[in-house]
Amino acid sequence: MLGADVDETLVTRNTTEGLNIVLSGLDWKEGDEILTCNLEHGSVLSPSWHVAHRYGGKVQVVNLDPHDSYDAILSKFEAALTPRTRMIFVSHLEYSTGLRMPAAELCRLAHGNGAEIMLDGAQTGGHIALDVHRDGFDYYSIPGQKWVLGYEGVGALYIRRDLIDSVHPAHTGGRAVIQEGEPGEPGSYRLNTSSMDKFLGGSGSVPLQAAFVEAARFIESIGVAQIEARNVSLAARFKAQLAEISAVNVLSPSADSASAGLVAFQVAGQSADSVVARIWQDHRIVVRQVDRLAAAVAELA
Repeated sequence: MLGADVDETLVTRNTTEGLNIVLSGLDWKEGDEILTCNLEHGSVLSPSWHVAHRYGGKVQVVNLDPHDSYDAILSKFEAALTPRTRMIFVSHLEYSTGLRMPAAELCRLAHGNGAEIMLDGAQTGGHIALDVHRDGFDYYSIPGQKWVLGYEGVGALYIRRDLIDSVHPAHTGGRAVIQEGEPGEPGSYRLNTSSMDKFLGGSGSVPLQAAFVEAARFIESIGVAQIEARNVSLAARFKAQLAEISAVNVLSPSADSASAGLVAFQVAGQSADSVVARIWQDHRIVVRQVDRLAAAVAELA
């Protein structure tokens, strides 16, 4: 699903854990900047603020409109870059609006400025076709539930092979060292710095991990590209029908290339929680309220 090699990936407990493994493992310097945007989930914003607070860094937030074109998004990010920008850190697919960020272009922008990019893939794994090698991404984290159809409590992290050495484990277990002599003898162990195994801090849930594997096999038996095309088609149909209702404001991009299977909308004169409750009461359809946008947005996946 990621387009990565096995030795570049790690099974985690969730998307957020993967993101935090990277953030807590980098050698941050005072004045380093993280560049993100106003549409972000707390799993991007909160860890960024904590890293900035701990190391004397700064979080720069680019103000995007849900209907900004890709050119506008890239121009805003380019304008916000500084010589101290260490990382562009955004969601690949924004949970708040369904905007599919121009991730490959942002990656090139980051690398051209001497920075790295990390992507929250909470809404992309099993949903849209990914190839982290092709697009040059540095760090990418996904969950095992949501579009992958697995259980809560499992996920996966990708770190580009040549960057694994530079991410230090915040907690370690037995696989963080390599035995080269007799157990207990001085010098019989060396640090395992170049393997994703160094991040394994202990045992995980084997049943959850096994279910994750089976869910991934099921998704791949269908084909993520086929799933993506189907979701995009259904979302386009739904957005077109919503647009015919005068009281509804569709926040998700209309272009298929800038969106996927998430559709966010507002209903004039009604709070999001009342819309969610009404749709469930009348149709037994689960719609999510997105608090990120002042509790005014409902979202259907």
